[in-house]
Amino acid sequence: MDYNLAKKLKEAGFEVREKFSYHKNPTNPYEEQGYFLPSLSELIKACNPKVYDDFGLRIGYTENWEAWATYHGETIPEVDLNVSGNTPEEAVATLWLALNKHDN
Repeated sequence: MDYNLAKKLKEAGFEVREKFSYHKNPTNPYEEQGYFLPSLSELIKACNPKVYDDFGLRIGYTENWEAWATYHGETIPEVDLNVSGNTPEEAVATLWLALNKHDN
């Protein structure tokens, strides 16, 4: 997962404390910035798949990972999302961001 996606998760309120990573500052290549990375299991748990009719993660035809969630019931607003990423973590992180945006 890259810095920009990790930053979006943090700004959207995703709390993670497991892994820490560094990347080069794009404006100053001699400076490194650190950021927390959620694990795949943390991301899946945060998406709370138990409330959805369908929730999944698979490798797609384009070799990107696809994550999706659908719900067509009465207890939460209708959801029908399908997103992708280069890694399983990126796909589920993008799904989490989309679900949180959808809920607002």
